[in-house]
Amino acid sequence: MVIAEVRGVLDERSARRFEETVLAGLDQDPVLMVVDLREVPEVDVSGVAAIVRVTRQAGARDVDVFVTGGSALLGFTGVCGFF
Repeated sequence: MVIAEVRGVLDERSARRFEETVLAGLDQDPVLMVVDLREVPEVDVSGVAAIVRVTRQAGARDVDVFVTGGSALLGFTGVCGFF
């Protein structure tokens, strides 16, 4: 299992780094990846897109992704149901 603890705003400026860092965890060949967003006060559309891309790439490698925490934006958009 890989746990990615994310801190700070996940937006246009940080989404690329988030994605690269989290995807690097797939090199460990985990069965499960946990993306912990409890310390993320805000997620914009770029952050949501990065989370979706990470989840899709993990799924392509048969890695389940569990997203915990997150802002109201994730719940509002219904993206949480996607994972």
